[in-house]
Amino acid sequence: MTRLDIKIPIRTHDETGRAAGYIKTKLDHLSFEWFFYNEKTTFASEVRIIRKKGTMYKHELLRIKKMLEILPQNAHLIDEYNRCVELDKTNYIYDVEVIFFGDVAIEVNTEENSVLYYDGLRGEELQYRDADLLNRYIRNDMLDDFYDENIKKLVLAIVMSIAIAYPEMNINCATTVVAFDGQDYKREQFFSYYPIHNEAAKEYGQLFEQEVSFDTCFCWIKKNTSLADEKEQSPIIFSALSYVFNREMHEIFVYSIIGLESIYAADNKGISNTLQKNISTVFPSITKDMIKKLYRMRSKFVHGEIPVGNYHLVEEIIENERDYIESSRLAVALLIATIRNLIENNATTIKFKEMISFEYDGIIG
Repeated sequence: MTRLDIKIPIRTHDETGRAAGYIKTKLDHLSFEWFFYNEKTTFASEVRIIRKKGTMYKHELLRIKKMLEILPQNAHLIDEYNRCVELDKTNYIYDVEVIFFGDVAIEVNTEENSVLYYDGLRGEELQYRDADLLNRYIRNDMLDDFYDENIKKLVLAIVMSIAIAYPEMNINCATTVVAFDGQDYKREQFFSYYPIHNEAAKEYGQLFEQEVSFDTCFCWIKKNTSLADEKEQSPIIFSALSYVFNREMHEIFVYSIIGLESIYAADNKGISNTLQKNISTVFPSITKDMIKKLYRMRSKFVHGEIPVGNYHLVEEIIENERDYIESSRLAVALLIATIRNLIENNATTIKFKEMISFEYDGIIG
């Protein structure tokens, strides 16, 4: 057996510890199952709160110290320096590391880039390290392939579950670390540094009033996407969200619209009006005018009426920064909220039906 650790650091930028405590209440002591090579592994979670020295007053202290070298007798500078020293003593940040761990029925050799795994019918309970078992039933694969085809899917399922269930958590810059038997093997970043989901959840909080747990999200992802090999293809809206979390602003906007269209305008007829009607039906706080504006920008983008390029480097795009950010926040908020709705209802699609009733006035006789 090999111990597999999936470590996810979450930066809170919190000096009180409240944000770290909140994360612990949501992600500590979780449990789920995952299959590798047809062998079931049970994973558990642990949340570690890491108290770090803050740097809020570091530069201010350096600045005042240099000024005191020029004016060593200045009473105001001395008082200000002493005040910052006292504040710096209590300046800490409480970051978090979430660890998902389990014992997997494999034997990993990172130096040889190999993984040995059981492949055969078990007639009786056997010790995995027995020589007979190794000689008869063990097969050898490349460890890199095992990571790409198995571990990476699990890690993505975990981080997507966190992002969907708790979009207020700051995992946008988290670099996941996968370790075998305590030895770090691979680091990967599934999210860009731009906290689009945090901002979307903050601005459109009314869309996220109904609580959804990590467990519920994870079970839905296992059942309805290709990550656990339960389905050949993931829902378009889920795939779109996975792209959104790791793209530049204009790509975030476009992929979000693609995801929304797959649910709210699946028949591709009268897309703008259909989106307005169906989205405002599911989310009454979102007006048709808001969706109309969103789709108008999408049309301009697709037809080349607004610039396309690297968001941070192309000057023309920076000029449209406000429109991109506002539209992207709304689109991402709707995207996440829609997936949460699907999860709550254990569904992958929404069927919209026209309800028509008639009243007849007449004389019976």
